[in-house]
Amino acid sequence: MVKFFKTLFIVFFAALLFAGSLQAADVADSKNSIDFNKINKKLEQIDNALKGENLTEENINSYVSYLGEQEAQISATRKDLDKDIKYIQKQLDALGEPKDGAAEDKVITKQRDSLTKELTAEDRVLKEADLLIVKIEDLTTQVLNARSKRVYGDLITKQSALINPMVFFNSLKLYAIFFWNITKSPVDWYQSIPAEDRSYTILSIVSMALILIAALAVAIILRKYILAHWGYKDDIELPHFSRKVVAAIAVAIARGLIPDAFVGACMIWMVSTKIFGDSLLGHVLMITGFASFLAIIEATISRVTFAPNYPQWRLFNIPNDKALRFTRVIFMFIICNAIALIQVVVAQKAGYSIDTVHFLTMISCAVKAFFLIWIIKIAVDTYREMKGITAENIEENEEETDSLDSGFKIMVASNLLLATAFGLSLIGYPELSSFILRNLILSMVIFGIFELFRHAFIDILKRIVLASPWMKSIKVTKRNVSKIEFWLTSLINPILVLALIFTLLNLWGLPGDFMLQMGKKLLFGFKIGGVQISLIAIAFGILIFFVSLTVVKILKKHLAANVFNNMDIDDGIKHSLISGISFVGFIISCLLAIIAVGVDLTNLAFIAGALSVGIGFGLQDVIKNLVSGIIILFERPFKVGDWVIMNGTEGKIKQINIRSTEMESFNRTSVIVPNATLLSSSIVNLTHGDNISRQSIMVGVAYGSDVEKVRKILLECALAHKYVMKNPAPYVLFKDFADSSLTFELRCYTNDIWKGWIVPSDLRFAINKRFIEEGIEIPFPQIVVHSGEKVAQENQFYALKKGETEQS
Repeated sequence: MVKFFKTLFIVFFAALLFAGSLQAADVADSKNSIDFNKINKKLEQIDNALKGENLTEENINSYVSYLGEQEAQISATRKDLDKDIKYIQKQLDALGEPKDGAAEDKVITKQRDSLTKELTAEDRVLKEADLLIVKIEDLTTQVLNARSKRVYGDLITKQSALINPMVFFNSLKLYAIFFWNITKSPVDWYQSIPAEDRSYTILSIVSMALILIAALAVAIILRKYILAHWGYKDDIELPHFSRKVVAAIAVAIARGLIPDAFVGACMIWMVSTKIFGDSLLGHVLMITGFASFLAIIEATISRVTFAPNYPQWRLFNIPNDKALRFTRVIFMFIICNAIALIQVVVAQKAGYSIDTVHFLTMISCAVKAFFLIWIIKIAVDTYREMKGITAENIEENEEETDSLDSGFKIMVASNLLLATAFGLSLIGYPELSSFILRNLILSMVIFGIFELFRHAFIDILKRIVLASPWMKSIKVTKRNVSKIEFWLTSLINPILVLALIFTLLNLWGLPGDFMLQMGKKLLFGFKIGGVQISLIAIAFGILIFFVSLTVVKILKKHLAANVFNNMDIDDGIKHSLISGISFVGFIISCLLAIIAVGVDLTNLAFIAGALSVGIGFGLQDVIKNLVSGIIILFERPFKVGDWVIMNGTEGKIKQINIRSTEMESFNRTSVIVPNATLLSSSIVNLTHGDNISRQSIMVGVAYGSDVEKVRKILLECALAHKYVMKNPAPYVLFKDFADSSLTFELRCYTNDIWKGWIVPSDLRFAINKRFIEEGIEIPFPQIVVHSGEKVAQENQFYALKKGETEQS
């Protein structure tokens, strides 16, 4: 353990030194490599280019990249200049102001003049850097506006509104002409072939068909082989998630990649032979091949995701009937969407009118909106079924309808969104409608892929961790596996969610380089007012804080196990020392984290002073408890292991922390008491100086019993007990002439309070046994009732004793 502690300590501080050296090297390089004049000229060129009309996407990307790099470099230089200026100003403050009318040492004057010139030069460079940063930020805004105009400009261009009946029927007429031309395109193509080339063309097509048939036979054999070895297995009832993913990939290759290979081969053959030329049929076949290629991929992904015929291999845990419905509806959507896509692209490639293209785009939007509504309806029904929500439940719980049927809200909101998106195509914005619906579909697909990848990645990582050699030395329980899964999920999920957000924002038009630039600013530093904030520095500070706490924890265990145990000191002192080390280690960890974040300690002191009044009022109870905890650790009115009584609560001190103290009562419940309460209350410490405790047993005997004999029996019982101390010796008190008995009290001492609790019970057992043996009666409560004025002497014990004495 000591060796591990030393190694961890060395690695930790070596990492700190290495990070500091890298930062210093970057600082030196950034200060020496900035050419302000060159940057100004380049910024002027970018400004002139943005005012022109010949702006390409490539130019925009290069401008964004250049501006981001220069802003990061200048910001780093500015930070270094600011530090240099503060350092020079401190030197000038140390020299002091020049004395008026008094002679001053020439060396001091020379140093002041040199520092003043250096300060002026550094301040000039700082102002130039600030000016450049302002120019870069302004140009970045202009570049992003230019990019947005290029991306969204066509989307918001208004076309003829199809909601107008005249426009609609005219577009319908154009669509009928388009459809007829596609229908007769094979005949037109065949007629366009010279007579002498027709036999060769037919022979080429037949040869290609025969080759594809032969290849199909090979593909069927290959497909069966893949499915038999890596596909779904009926004999595996509960496959783990990573095994499901492997089977899904195998099925996707067998049912998707191989058919796509045939489609791709046909497209390559058509391009290489140019047998269809630039005819309408050639456009239809090429675009149909491309659409078929995409449709096969989409259908395969849907099939392996929902696995309608293999519920145990399903990647999402949904009921069988819903999986079958999902698969069927998605298949229909893929086919209809492919047909709509083919028509739109063919119309664009063949040079049909813009009205025809917009009408076909409207049909494509209608297909997307209709099937998306249908798919969302199935998803909401699946959610309700899995949550056990039915129409009867909603009627019975009308007050809780909002919490019970949140799926209904999702369905209504999505239907409104999809209807609005489709409506845009009717009022003259078909491109915008297509953009929204296409990106909604892609967003849903990306989210599904993200969920599959997340589950598979975490499952694979968990298996790698559990299979690692160092895990074999640890007892792997269900609880440990749950902890490993929790921490892996906590580490991986934020990274994957950021990647998902980045992908979705990029899909919806936010430039990737802009997001990377903003992410770089967030990670490496940005200013809010005069405060520099860096997420990497904050994360590094948090890491250092927890690493430091871990080092302190290891140090505590080492001291407790190897140092304090070998020292002849009280357990309470050991605990106080360990608690003190914890407190000091926590303060040091906080300071190291603050330094790692890069907070200026002078600013920190200023902020702490400004907030001290507010913190004092808001956290006065916490501070009071912290101070009380420190006083308890040093003054030690009680220690761990003491038995105390406070405000009627009795228990053993289990742990003394900085803010509170934990006390364990007789019934094994923990009582957490603030330290300030303990310090301000009266506490009875039964074990303050030692563990000696006094025990007392009250016993009553009948009137007429031999009191000396009773006293002797009580002392013999006490002295016979192994936990009763001989010095101080036990003693007996004749306490009272009670109503029904003579009351005695046996007092004795034990040297161990923890064993002393059983002593009174043992003594009562012994006393009861001796009284039975000696015939001494422990009376029941009794009342003597007299009739008339005369008191019966036979009922008076002491009167009878007196009469017997006189007779004798």
